Amino acid sequence: MIRKLVEYLWDARGRQRMCIALSKGGTMMLSRNLDLTQPATWEFSGFSQNGEDGILDVLRRQLLSSNRYFIEIGAANGIENNTA
Repeated sequence: MIRKLVEYLWDARGRQRMCIALSKGGTMMLSRNLDLTQPATWEFSGFSQNGEDGILDVLRRQLLSSNRYFIEIGAANGIENNTA
């Protein structure tokens, strides 16, 4: 019983962190001015530490077709990474 409660609390904590990151990322995306010639303007952080989310977003938009594969570099626990 206690184990199920602990698992539920960890799951709720993970969902809360994901909601915060998604909100932060959405706000940052709307407030940035993209200039495709200036990679420094691409950055924003939702899940990433150094703006990698924005860089990946800009690069993904440049793809002509998608095969739904993604290479994660420096993967962590599945909650805090670029493919979350």
